[in-house]
Amino acid sequence: MDKYTIKQILDEIGIKADERTKGFNFRCPLCGDSKLNKNKKRGWVLVGNNRYPHYYCFNCDTSMSFAAYLKDKHHEIFLRYFNEFKKIESVEKSHVIEILSNKELIEEDLTPILNKVSFPVLEKQQSILKERMRMNALRYIVNRRLPENKIRELMVGYDEFQYNSVTYKMQNRVIIPYYSNLKELYAFQGRLILDNSYLEKYITFKGNNKIKIYNYFNVDRNKPVIVTEGPIDSFFIDNAISVSGSISPKSEVASFLKREIPILYWSFDNDKPGYEKTVKFMKEGFKCFIGYEKWKNYKDINEIIKAEKKMLTPTYISNIIINNSFSGDLGLARLKILRR
Repeated sequence: MDKYTIKQILDEIGIKADERTKGFNFRCPLCGDSKLNKNKKRGWVLVGNNRYPHYYCFNCDTSMSFAAYLKDKHHEIFLRYFNEFKKIESVEKSHVIEILSNKELIEEDLTPILNKVSFPVLEKQQSILKERMRMNALRYIVNRRLPENKIRELMVGYDEFQYNSVTYKMQNRVIIPYYSNLKELYAFQGRLILDNSYLEKYITFKGNNKIKIYNYFNVDRNKPVIVTEGPIDSFFIDNAISVSGSISPKSEVASFLKREIPILYWSFDNDKPGYEKTVKFMKEGFKCFIGYEKWKNYKDINEIIKAEKKMLTPTYISNIIINNSFSGDLGLARLKILRR
């Protein structure tokens, strides 16, 4: 179905839509969209090459084929255009929608904030205190055997900042920037360098942006994507992203990734919380890495990298994860055998 026909349908049902690269954008008639901002438009009909038109709203999370929306809300118009929909595919066949432009998920460039509280880890500092922090960060990085291409992106946190009355203490942290494919800074995470039981090990900040997934805009969604619990583990894997904070199979982040990425594998840490997440996700049909006999004594990918004498390639690690990922009852049974 071409864009002209879709626009014609939207006009007929009274939706004033703006044409975009990915489809048509408008105020969602189902939820009414933002009640505070009348210019906010989070409803979409997404289209693409040989893709079935899809209705989606970023406010109420409604997700269905455009045909299903018309059939339910505007049945007479649906019947009139039925043959047009049938030309593409059966009206009941679902598909994975394409990712929207960065603008829909990134509202704020966080570079000014990060520049005020950190500096590049490979940049020498005149201040004795800053140089000491930098050397501590370098020791942490060397011990972790992080890839050189990732080290060049890392920062050293030396100060704190306030945002919406919340104080974020970034001192003595390795800062991991989250960049879009357009090199926009949409989030960053601070990992504590020195052991301190009184401070949070991880602090992740995303400002007003809607997304807190590391490397999300840079993976190839036409290939399998692996999800890890933290950015550092994803450094060592091909085509990987990571999620921050607590997550469940029915969480907004998990639902978003399932909707946006066709082939997805989850790799949780090999500890009690990671085991519990693996079980929950497999019960909901997600493919999860259940472990590998040779690696069963290590907590995560980075521990494996530190323990191995020779550096494992990202492709090798990815293949191990994919080949040992399962879902449903089969995955639960295999996980039980491996944990004996």
